[in-house]
Amino acid sequence: MPGSRSEQLDLRRQMRVLASSGQLSAGMHRRLRHLPAPDPRFLRARTLLNHVSVSVAVDETQGIKLVWSLEEAYSIIIREITAADIRWIVQSRGDNSSGWQWTPTDSKAFRESLQLTSFVPLLQSSSAQVRLAVEWRSNIIVSRTFVSQLNSKAPRPITLSSQLQIAANRYVVCWNADSREEFKVVLTSLDSKVISTVQTKASCHLFKELPTENCCRATISDANAEGSEVVVKIELAPVVSSTGVSLESKLIFTNGTALLRMANTNDFLMLADPEVLKFQPPTEKNITGGSLFSIRSI
Repeated sequence: MPGSRSEQLDLRRQMRVLASSGQLSAGMHRRLRHLPAPDPRFLRARTLLNHVSVSVAVDETQGIKLVWSLEEAYSIIIREITAADIRWIVQSRGDNSSGWQWTPTDSKAFRESLQLTSFVPLLQSSSAQVRLAVEWRSNIIVSRTFVSQLNSKAPRPITLSSQLQIAANRYVVCWNADSREEFKVVLTSLDSKVISTVQTKASCHLFKELPTENCCRATISDANAEGSEVVVKIELAPVVSSTGVSLESKLIFTNGTALLRMANTNDFLMLADPEVLKFQPPTEKNITGGSLFSIRSI
């Protein structure tokens, strides 16, 4: 038998639909009669959530401001259920996220007013999905989902983060920018003749088979909007071939504060401790990802 009040209530509703259509067996009838009745306060809380409304605004200093409102007609129900040990929770997520972020509200929520003001963190998203939830005796019920377009500030400009020549005619360029759908990477000669144009969702690009003369400039911009761009001058230095370079595979990974290398890429159980590389991230910064490249690929 379902344990929570919400599960019992949903089961009771489904069984009544079956009963009204004549599809419920005698055994199921008996089970329906023995289901505990939903607590009245639980039903009243659901009524409130069915009628709540919300206004959404962006506050660059505090986050996304949500003002939840109920009409005066529900003031009596509010007083009845706030006398119980209930907790109001705001759930939010962006349009590209599957999980909900939970933000507790003030303990006095809806006790002194029919409005509740809350703030949730800013989202890297064009819209916000929000809903209001009530927790009572380990049961959670939620309102419908409200979707609001966000009028966010202009995106951070594209800036060069690193560049490196990795072979006689190969060069890697990486850049920083806010999350975008795609970047446009245009390679030109020094006299502005276009050599190649590509679109990528990555924030690094490997240029291959670069000409050795009159080379080159790379321009990185937003592929879907005019605005910020960064121009990189590519200067190829002569490369002396060496037979002493190791071509064996290496596994590099991070724990958030350091870069580590596995001596044996087949050591799946990590029987040997990884080697800590001599790399120190900036103060109070964590390593959230990395781009690794070889002569052939990133």
